[in-house]
Amino acid sequence: MRRLSKITAALLLLVSASSCLRNDMDYPVVLAGITDFKVGLQKGVKIDASARTVVVDLEETADISALNVESCVYTEGAQLSRDIPAVIDLSEPFKVTFTYYRDYEWTISATQTIERYVNVENQSGDPSISEDNHRIVLNVLNTQSLSSITFNSMKLGPRGSKVVSTTGYEKDGSTTALVTKDIRFPVTLDCVMDRTFDVLYKGKTTTWTLVAVPYTPPVEIKSIVPWAYSIDVKGSFNGAGSPELQYREAGEEEWQVWEDAKVAGVGISGRISDLYDGVEYEIRIVNGDMVSDVRTVRTDKATQLYNSNFDTWSTSGKSWCPYPANATDDQRVWDTANNATSFFAGNVTSPEESFVVKGKAVKMESVMVAGMLAGGNIYVGDFIKLQGLGAEIAWGFPFDSKPKALKGYYHYTPAKVTQFQNQYSYLEGKDDIGQFQILLTDWAAGQFHVLSAEYKFVDFENDPEIIAFSEVMLPKTEGDEYIEFTLPLEYRNYRTPKYIIIVACSSFYANYYTGGVGSTLYIDEFSLEYE
Repeated sequence: MRRLSKITAALLLLVSASSCLRNDMDYPVVLAGITDFKVGLQKGVKIDASARTVVVDLEETADISALNVESCVYTEGAQLSRDIPAVIDLSEPFKVTFTYYRDYEWTISATQTIERYVNVENQSGDPSISEDNHRIVLNVLNTQSLSSITFNSMKLGPRGSKVVSTTGYEKDGSTTALVTKDIRFPVTLDCVMDRTFDVLYKGKTTTWTLVAVPYTPPVEIKSIVPWAYSIDVKGSFNGAGSPELQYREAGEEEWQVWEDAKVAGVGISGRISDLYDGVEYEIRIVNGDMVSDVRTVRTDKATQLYNSNFDTWSTSGKSWCPYPANATDDQRVWDTANNATSFFAGNVTSPEESFVVKGKAVKMESVMVAGMLAGGNIYVGDFIKLQGLGAEIAWGFPFDSKPKALKGYYHYTPAKVTQFQNQYSYLEGKDDIGQFQILLTDWAAGQFHVLSAEYKFVDFENDPEIIAFSEVMLPKTEGDEYIEFTLPLEYRNYRTPKYIIIVACSSFYANYYTGGVGSTLYIDEFSLEYE
């Protein structure tokens, strides 16, 4: 065993629209379509060749119905079903078909987020702001008089807009009259009746209506997120008194007070920690003689995946398999693309016994198969079958915990990129790059079936059933030592997962037959980290 260098670091996360699983039997296909697209006042653009989509992220000030197209680069020699105009309307998706031996329909669309807010004293929660009918419903604490609400700030239009005036009923002695006046913040206004605000943007005035509603927050738990050894709790109360966050193990009589709870306004929150994994707890909020409903929640199990140390291997025909012979379903966690490559080029993924951290490790190498680059890989899931000139691979293993990070060791030696498709020609002669991916999902349809011949891959950016996702591109490892890494999971929501997927690959763009022959990635002693 070689000397170890322990360098623990949170690796930089990057997003890719492809996985490292590839079609080892297919021949290169020119996917006609857009390779670069830019309009005026865009913040960014995402081009997904596999989904054939272009999504432009617009600045607040952009006119989505009349965008100046500054750049549109597409496959040379392809024919278009319709011209892409110099000024394009993306208030609805724009579809165009590129023909290059086959037809490829692409969709160009835009997203635009306009920040809108109303900030007043003694506010209760965020206001309900309806863009469709220009109506605002503002909750204020029941201790706040509706006749004298202090507005600190307000933004209802795109950046650069201004709230210029307001109209509402106001008292002058014994007389009540409808008054319109210019506005500067902060300002105190009578909101017993509905009040309107005029917003000026680029010479056009839009009128918004605001309704103020007195609100008495109950003592209640708003959300609970269990982890393996802690529980995140958020709740609300009426803003008065001294609320407590209390908990106990289910079945116990005595309640414990979580002393580190934070109280702000009408909210109370805290992370109750030092708990046991896989145990049921009861949570409540108490404020004087007011008590919330009791919520029961079970902490996650601190689950580890079988054979994550990669010490157990077997063979099936010519293929190395990262599970024991006659493995049970619980033991078939990891798989490789060896069943698609071993007949032609041997195993692109194999056990390593000399250069290891402990026991055995995984060796992945990028090789040529039938004139194309094939990347060595290992993933959580199942190789299903060859499908025509491609392969069907089922991603995912049943899993219902929420780890904080993936930890392990790796060593990566890239070759120079010599194999590439046209869109990646800029990588020629540069060092190849390796890849790790980890994601948690609650796919209702079960495992995700990657169909490489049809370019069907996971949409990492837009799949609403992805709960957490992180990815890293691996640079060259200096020296002959393993590097210890920690890759934190980035959570998009906190639903309970149904599946976990981990992927490692010796060439990041192997899906597109791009990489360096001989690029080699070693991994060992993977584990899931909990808080």
